[in-house]
Amino acid sequence: MIGATTEANVLTSRSVSVEGSSSIVAQTARQRMLSSDLDLSQYIESLATTLSLELGGQYTQRPTLEGGRQGTLTNKSWYLRPELSARPLDWLFCAFEGEYTSSLYSLGRIARRNHSYAIRSKLQLIFGQSWDATLRHSYSLMRQGAEQYPAVSFLDAEFSYKAKRWHYRLELRNVLGVDVHRYMSYVQSDVYISSVYQRPRQLLFTLSYKL
Repeated sequence: MIGATTEANVLTSRSVSVEGSSSIVAQTARQRMLSSDLDLSQYIESLATTLSLELGGQYTQRPTLEGGRQGTLTNKSWYLRPELSARPLDWLFCAFEGEYTSSLYSLGRIARRNHSYAIRSKLQLIFGQSWDATLRHSYSLMRQGAEQYPAVSFLDAEFSYKAKRWHYRLELRNVLGVDVHRYMSYVQSDVYISSVYQRPRQLLFTLSYKL
């Protein structure tokens, strides 16, 4: 568990009646952060499988400025991340990971809750000591209150060959050709997240030599 309290200067706009204009006055505000994480893992020898579960949470409180008024932005979030990895056969390896995150942003009487879901998987075929083929897939979905944003799904493939000190690798990135932009506002206009996924469809060949 980690906790921290820091001091930061916050600028606020205050009206000066004599001059009929505004001046900038520096004030001191506190920023607080508290987080905790729990990680559990179990290996099942008969299935050559590892199961793990990670659970964590975070609480942050920081000063904010909106319309010349100083306020306090509070974020309460927690996440759950289960994972499974297995190699039941000498030529097969697979891994699956899920993640759920919930965040509650509040500023005064305004509060918004966000949810995000993610699934990542990997399948690898191993042929002897030289060849292997890997397929990776990732899926994510975000919700803000009752509003749901389009899901994003990426698919990558890789083929690899090793011969003595040489390593040949062919990669196919973003096989589905996904290019997505998502925008999520939180509490007010000065608090937002804009996510841009730009992964062009690519065919890459890599040749390396180990000294």
